[in-house]
Amino acid sequence: MRFLARNTKKMLLLETCVSFGDREEINLEDERQWKPTQAYSGTGCRPTRVWLFKRLQRYFEHIYVPVTQPNHEEFPLDWTAPERHSTKLSRAIFIGSRVEIENDLLKPSLINKHIRHE
Repeated sequence: MRFLARNTKKMLLLETCVSFGDREEINLEDERQWKPTQAYSGTGCRPTRVWLFKRLQRYFEHIYVPVTQPNHEEFPLDWTAPERHSTKLSRAIFIGSRVEIENDLLKPSLINKHIRHE
């Protein structure tokens, strides 16, 4: 996170795999080293959205999450109902910004319910 922040002048758009949960957790996961999309070390992580949001707050003056989610099954619409999420991976989007952004489709805190972007 520190590396990303040091190399971001205005805005960071972050999309990543996350875990459901309301606590700050990293959630280590075994991954296949031979796959280029997986962790080189063989151990990846699926942090909770809370963990990521709080870490981004350390490095950026403004943090946002979009009201809408991409029209893809790995982007949950309801973070309070993990049992309704049918795929193995869940993904989330965060925006770290050096300046305030005024946009009705962005919220400055985590939200639990999203709508699909169409």
